Amino acid sequence: MNPRSDIDVRPQVQLSLKKSLRFCLKGIAYRLFRSSLTLSVVVVAVAFFMVLLSESVIVQSVGRGVHGQVLEMREADMLLSHLFHPHSTGALSAKLAEAYDHAGQLQAVSGGPGGKKLERPTSNVQSAFALRGYGETGSSTSKLQEVSRVTGLDADAVESLARACELEQRYLRFFAGLALGKRVILVEKNKGRDVFAYLRDARTWEQFLADLAKMRSTRLPTDTGTLRRFLDSYPATLDALQDLRKRWLKSTAAMQAELDAVTGGKDLAAWMAASSDEKVEHWRQTVTAHGFSLDAGTMGRVRESLTVTAWETEISRLLQTPENRAEWKRIFLTTPVLEDKLMMLTDDRAGKILGDAFDAARRAAVSQRYARRKHLRELVAALPLRKPGVPEPRFLDGKQMFLVTISFLVCMVGIANAMLMAITERFREIATMKCLGATDSFILKQFLIEAAIQGIVGGSLGMLIGLLITMIKGVATLGGTVFTFFPGLPVVWCGLFTVAVGVLLAMFASIYPSWAAARMAPMEAMRVE
Repeated sequence: MNPRSDIDVRPQVQLSLKKSLRFCLKGIAYRLFRSSLTLSVVVVAVAFFMVLLSESVIVQSVGRGVHGQVLEMREADMLLSHLFHPHSTGALSAKLAEAYDHAGQLQAVSGGPGGKKLERPTSNVQSAFALRGYGETGSSTSKLQEVSRVTGLDADAVESLARACELEQRYLRFFAGLALGKRVILVEKNKGRDVFAYLRDARTWEQFLADLAKMRSTRLPTDTGTLRRFLDSYPATLDALQDLRKRWLKSTAAMQAELDAVTGGKDLAAWMAASSDEKVEHWRQTVTAHGFSLDAGTMGRVRESLTVTAWETEISRLLQTPENRAEWKRIFLTTPVLEDKLMMLTDDRAGKILGDAFDAARRAAVSQRYARRKHLRELVAALPLRKPGVPEPRFLDGKQMFLVTISFLVCMVGIANAMLMAITERFREIATMKCLGATDSFILKQFLIEAAIQGIVGGSLGMLIGLLITMIKGVATLGGTVFTFFPGLPVVWCGLFTVAVGVLLAMFASIYPSWAAARMAPMEAMRVE
């Protein structure tokens, strides 16, 4: 009998991650054409996603920057409107709501019956928001303190009213932002403050709750209990706003009389352009004596803006006289509109027409200010419009998310198809590796690593291509403002996120083909032609 030979079974070799990566890179390089198909699908998907995501972030950043510049240009007008305009109760409510710092107040507002009761004060303003469950009054902001100083009302009372106004504005934005069909079902044809009067009725309130419960995708800004308490207190809120308005108008009327004595009743812009620093400072101190906040720095910017406005008004008047219009045509050989003439004030020939009244510095200031105002108008027109009351989306809106989802599904099908084709061509290679001792987990890991590498490369290329497309489009529509307000860090996060999405997309689409390859029997794979 032949002696039995011993079989030497050694431990299975486990490849390190470094060797596995090197093996996968060689496989990708060997099958470059098939790999490029998968790579191109990832590039297209990620580039499309990066275009949508980065464009949304850049447009929002540019919009905020342009809005800030518009407010800067309108600083003088906003100040004068704040000081002298007879605001309605609705405008006062919006201003108080904007001034109210409600950070950390949301929890107190919706705290329910466990909240602390506010003592019922005596004045209309103090009684406006003396409700259960709203928490204690927090610290006032500087703007609310200004309202308190101007009107002579207690600071806590002003802040209580501001809290009520903040809720009012949130509810107004909510109902204004509803689709027409939903709004008609919930509050019929009522709009604005009429909605609150409609909902205060017990019968319509019950019907409102029943209809709202059926709209699962529609949610109030607060709980229904908070809305009910707000509605119950709303008449007192309106009385408080009316009382506040009367006090405000009385204070501003007294201030206006004193300021007219300072300016002699002249146009404010023309007066500031011709007055000394001492007189302007006296004007500012008169304003602050009546409780308004107006520091020297703000006064300086406002004076500069009003001075240029006075120059622009006078230059426009001079350019429109028949004599100067004829002189302009004789010198420039053209008859442009007034706006074009203002843009050409830096030309020395325009100085000859205006005479010695306006030197080159004044003409340049007027021309630059008008050019900047015109540029901002063009930027505002180029930016996408948002419906009032509808919050700005954080990244993508519903339509964009739908497009991204559809594109990802199509790309996943394309990647899975390309991977299945690549695996079909590698049946003999898979069988050989299994005969040499490769386990199912190694085969699965190998294909997933290849997919991840392709996802990283394709995602990086797609991210760069998408960003390049976004920048080209942004510069074409918004000009150099894109670089002025370019959101560097958010765009970096968007790029990293899109690359990660590309990797996950490639790996997720490769799970089934990789699993199918790992489950193949060696002999079956060897018989495949």
